[in-house]
Amino acid sequence: MRVRSIPPPGEPRIVAVAEYKLRHQPASLRNYSRLVRRPTHIVLHCTDGCEGTTKDTDVATMFQDPHLAKKRSCGYVVDTDSATCCVADHHIAYHCGVQGNMRGIGIELCGRAAQTRAEWLDALSLPMLCIAARLVADKCLEWNIEPRICTASGLVSGERGITTHAWVSEAWKETNHYDPGLHFPLVSFVRAVAEAVELAGTPT
Repeated sequence: MRVRSIPPPGEPRIVAVAEYKLRHQPASLRNYSRLVRRPTHIVLHCTDGCEGTTKDTDVATMFQDPHLAKKRSCGYVVDTDSATCCVADHHIAYHCGVQGNMRGIGIELCGRAAQTRAEWLDALSLPMLCIAARLVADKCLEWNIEPRICTASGLVSGERGITTHAWVSEAWKETNHYDPGLHFPLVSFVRAVAEAVELAGTPT
């Protein structure tokens, strides 16, 4: 996955929201492990499905199906106006192979890996990324995860941080996914997370 470091002039800015609606819709017990772990990474995914409202609960409902042909789940699903928690952080969701599952909190973003950068920053996706930035910042603070990009080589060497399913696939070769896609605005997203983490630590 390429990392673009300088956003184009005038591009919409991702800023973590102050608050957002968080639902709890637990996945089926067949679709995750209740083994207790301490996460060291945030793993960003995309659903490769529709954008908009109610899409987080649509995906969460799928994870509640105990008869899925392939057992799968994630920690959170985020859409245009809310987020849904499907698996508690200290449990192991099934989202990106054994190594990635053990280490990472999976965050599913409602969108497609084929989206352009402009589409990731349009009127549907930008609010979702602002909600996700707050959620990820909160998880970084809660689990002492560095709000920085962690590439495939960083994963293998034991760095902590924010990564993608694409890099987890490259690091451990247990899956072949490339989401959230080549044009996902990762640097801008992680910058918004880091700013939110920094502000949370600033005395008022």
